[in-house]
Amino acid sequence: MNLKHLLILAAVPLAMLVSCKPKELPAEITPLGNSVALFADGISAEAAATQVTVSFHTTQPWRIASNQNWIVVTPASGEAGDIDVNISLEANSSLEARKAILTFASDDVSKIINVNQKGRDKVLISGIVLNETAKALYIGETLTLRATVTPSNTDEDKTVTWTSDKPEIASVENGLVTAKAEGEATITAKAGSITATCKIRVIHKVIDVESLTLDITSKTIEIGDSFTITATVTPANADEAGNITWEVDKPEVASVSGGTVKGLTQGVAVITAKCGGKQATCTVTVNKKGSHGEDLGGEEDTNPWE
Repeated sequence: MNLKHLLILAAVPLAMLVSCKPKELPAEITPLGNSVALFADGISAEAAATQVTVSFHTTQPWRIASNQNWIVVTPASGEAGDIDVNISLEANSSLEARKAILTFASDDVSKIINVNQKGRDKVLISGIVLNETAKALYIGETLTLRATVTPSNTDEDKTVTWTSDKPEIASVENGLVTAKAEGEATITAKAGSITATCKIRVIHKVIDVESLTLDITSKTIEIGDSFTITATVTPANADEAGNITWEVDKPEVASVSGGTVKGLTQGVAVITAKCGGKQATCTVTVNKKGSHGEDLGGEEDTNPWE
């Protein structure tokens, strides 16, 4: 075997040794500790969260960039090694969830992490306050109910609907209550799932008689004759307007019934009408038949033929 062949045989094992030399590992970015799912699942944050910390390992200098202005990463870049990065968030005041994308990059490798921040909880209606919770009304009166929905920043529809359990007693429309008949009714205001009530008691308003007048205040009639007196009550809708009573001070002289007077015997009688604490009178003079108003109350005529 010559020298040339020996050199070739020696070169083969050397080439094999060179080819078996370990290759340099590529750059990498890997999660650490509680950030095991960092690049797989991303980061989840509550709506009120303002700070999140992630830890990772990198073999090369790195940098981080965000695609949203509501997230700030500190530090945004650094050297190789085990790194803790603070992520500052703005609290999410929206009901909708939102997402930011962070790009972790070194010279020849990059990875993306999603930051998912939940939307805030919906603010529900917690109460309704009415300006009246119980009220007595006269028939025909009205009452305006006003409803204040709390809290004022609720996300629910604050429109108030109104109902009455007895609309024949008290009706309601857009908060305006109208008293219709004696009794009790419950007015209900509702917004969302919350209700508030007002008890309405409808009572009758007593209307007193202010005056009582007669169309005839004096009258002369003959025995057996009759006439009718008309009584007028003011106001006409007074509670006692239909309850007029009639009296006569001398029932032997004249009678009265429902305002109709009849002469019975010669004399003078006073007819009195009463209503609601008021009264009015009519003086009635009753003469004999054929007296034409003369006073025939003296001695009887003597028969000239006797």
